[in-house]
Amino acid sequence: MLFRRPSRFVALTHNLMDALHLDQLLPRYRRFARAAARHGGVGVALLQEDVDGAADEVARALGLDGVARCPTEPRLATVYDARRYAAVDVRAVPLPALAALAPHERLYIKGGAPETKRALAVRLRARAARPLFTLNLHLDAAGDNAHRAGQLAAAVAAAPPPRRDVLLAGGDTNCFALDRGRQARDLASMLLPLTRAGARDAHARAPADTHFFARTTESGIGHRLARLAGAVGVDAPRRYDVLAAAARVVAAGYLHTPESDHDGAWAALEY
Repeated sequence: MLFRRPSRFVALTHNLMDALHLDQLLPRYRRFARAAARHGGVGVALLQEDVDGAADEVARALGLDGVARCPTEPRLATVYDARRYAAVDVRAVPLPALAALAPHERLYIKGGAPETKRALAVRLRARAARPLFTLNLHLDAAGDNAHRAGQLAAAVAAAPPPRRDVLLAGGDTNCFALDRGRQARDLASMLLPLTRAGARDAHARAPADTHFFARTTESGIGHRLARLAGAVGVDAPRRYDVLAAAARVVAAGYLHTPESDHDGAWAALEY
């Protein structure tokens, strides 16, 4: 009987914050890629708020040479190691939209109207292992956690992984609650569709905050108010950014990136 050697790689998810400080982020990605080599190297990165080809530069900094995008959701990019994988299916998955914004939500949502959100589903055929099915998510910043949970559930229902594929899902959930315990419960509930699909939360045993209002440098009035509050010590950091995978988690942690309002979340996976 032949035994195939397990495939091991590092997955990363990160919100680039419109790549406003990309020049400062790139050296951090390069250092991260060097550190990831001990776990087989970076294989896939799920990026949100990609603008003006920033994901291509991030890919190069991570040592990757594959970039998957969809024209109907250009702010999401899944970058990957083209020596290991080939993108054989790339599609955008529509997510439920809000009917309207509350007055305070118009302060930080561009255009002052509900956003049309899509997830990015990319199937990566592996050179010497089972295919990866990746789901890159950036859920609504407006609305409540029940609405965001509905968006994630809709994405999983609309884009189920093929039977042989290894599911890797992640991104920015925007899961917020002032009460820390409630936020943790809401996030765990939000991720249940991924759990039912066989993917485990890579950071469930050692969760940490990944989003910080005080670090935003976006120009909207809502963002400026959040930054001002953070400057005087009023912030509510929470774990927004998640990775879930139907693979063994060898190691997991976070990439500190003060040039974004989000830290990256990474996991070394084996399957």
